[in-house]
Amino acid sequence: MQTSSNPVIDMLISFKVGERRVLFIYAILAIVLELVVWLVPSLVGGAIAVSVIGVLLGPMYPIAMNQASRTLPRWILTGSIGWIAGFGQAGSAVLPFMTGAIAGKHGIKSLQPLYVHSLLIVFCMIDFARFFFF
Repeated sequence: MQTSSNPVIDMLISFKVGERRVLFIYAILAIVLELVVWLVPSLVGGAIAVSVIGVLLGPMYPIAMNQASRTLPRWILTGSIGWIAGFGQAGSAVLPFMTGAIAGKHGIKSLQPLYVHSLLIVFCMIDFARFFFF
């Protein structure tokens, strides 16, 4: 049920609030919930927070691609979508390797701060000016 209802809920929220604002809201909520996982010593609370983080991060890539197709001019759109997808795939290959190397050197406690910092980088990459003036 959750898998079939999640796209419907995302489309309704994106339609009502706006796709750019939804990216900000999802990023902020994911950062807050990751801080809950990191700082609150509760197994059940951490499991619920991680599952909600997964629900929040799932639609961010398609929404970002949709925003890119609306923002970029048509003559560079195909190449830009290819570069965006390429960087996404490269990041998905490199970040687990880096995470394992850092965890091997500094221990498992270094993973939560690393994840919070990566979410902050994603948050900073969203266009701030269009969020406040759109």
